[in-house]
Amino acid sequence: MIRISFNILYYHKNVEREKYLTEQMNLYGINPNWIRKYDREKLEQVHYDKIDKDPKSIRKSIERFIPENIIQEFIEQGMNDAEVSLNTKHVESMRTFLDQYTEKDYYVVLEDDAILFSNFKEKFLSCIQAMSSGFDLFHFDLGNATPKVSPDELEWMMNQRDFVKIENNQLPAKFQLGTAGFCMSYRWCKRVVDYYDKNGFCVPSDWQFSSIFFDDSNLRCYVSVPWLIKQGSFDTYGSSVRDRDNGVFK
Repeated sequence: MIRISFNILYYHKNVEREKYLTEQMNLYGINPNWIRKYDREKLEQVHYDKIDKDPKSIRKSIERFIPENIIQEFIEQGMNDAEVSLNTKHVESMRTFLDQYTEKDYYVVLEDDAILFSNFKEKFLSCIQAMSSGFDLFHFDLGNATPKVSPDELEWMMNQRDFVKIENNQLPAKFQLGTAGFCMSYRWCKRVVDYYDKNGFCVPSDWQFSSIFFDDSNLRCYVSVPWLIKQGSFDTYGSSVRDRDNGVFK
């Protein structure tokens, strides 16, 4: 029997987001793990030591799917504290999952800006049943594509209760479009944690994950159509970890 671990990466000042997601989890009868550790104010040197700030490493990781002007800007700025915090939350929650679950189980994560669409749980379960056995990644949305979708289309996706299908999620869209919500196999979680332990991360989690898996076959990676969530940082909450107004270091 497959088990699924639900996890929410939460920053303690995002009280409105916590209230919303708590209501949603209660609505669907989901008891998630709230990942409250590793907030940016409580990061230790060991977490910063896992950041590879070498420009060559950064460029090598993302040059195949990120435009040059953005790469250069990122090299100049580096990661801010919020991005280091989110990277750490992703990795450490996966590490806990690996310790408590088996190779046949799956890891689900929602970042705290995720906005769930109508009938989320039922549509999620129908997608899980429809996918081929042994899939590696099921992406709940296309993240940074949210602002490019018309308000009418977004509203339709949010209110659509029944219709949903899955499509192969072609690279490089696996992760560079966001990590607000996804379901990942045990095998791929282990690869993320092993990579972090050996190399550290040089870019934010969505880019780094895409880099780790870039050369893999994408036949076992999927996205739901319509989406199951949207990333609320763009409109609902109006702030993001990439708002470089706090704790930038080079």
